[in-house]
Parts: sequence; C-alpha cells; structure tokens
Amino acid sequence: MQSSPVAKLAEAVTWLESELKRLEDEARGKANEVVRLGDMLAREIKNDVDIVTLQAVEEARKRVEEESKRLEEEYKKKIEEEVASLKARAEAFMDDAVKQLVAEIKAILGGV
Repeated sequence: MQSSPVAKLAEAVTWLESELKRLEDEARGKANEVVRLGDMLAREIKNDVDIVTLQAVEEARKRVEEESKRLEEEYKKKIEEEVASLKARAEAFMDDAVKQLVAEIKAILGGV
C-alpha cells in the first residue's frame, strides 16, 4: 500500500525533527569539547607564561646582582684611590708644614 502525501510529509517532518535533534546534540557535544579545549589551552598558556615570567625575573635578578657587584667593586676602587690621593696630599702638606716650622724655629733662633 502506498503512503499518502500527508503521511510522507509527516514522515519527512518526523525524520527532519529527529535529524535536527541529533544535530543539536552533536553541536552541543562539539561546543562542550571546544570549551574544554579552550580551558586546557588557557591553562597551558598560563603555565607557559608563569614559566617564562619566572625565568625573566630570575634573569633580571642575576643581572641586578651582577651590576650591583660591579658597581660595588668600582666604588671600592674609587674610594681606595681617593684615600691614597688624600694620604699623599696630607703627607705632602705635613712635609711642607714641618719645613716651614723648622724654618720659623731657625729664624727665631737665628734672631736671638
């Protein structure tokens, strides 16, 4: 027996509804899969960023420490040079002062 056009139409509508439901379920599944994949990628990116950040901070800390040591050594050297220069000038002034004192004493004693 042949189906009537209305029955065929009803069958087609039923099939279309079931296919739409199947496609909707499949789309939801894919959407959930995309969300899970996005979450996983976000966690991986965060972990990578954390690692790179820690490496950058450690490298910056090392550079700061190296520069600090270099500056400290440079300033120690400058201080030592300044102290040596001051000592040399002080000794020269002391020698001049002693010479002038001796000259004054000789002048005083010579005039007596």
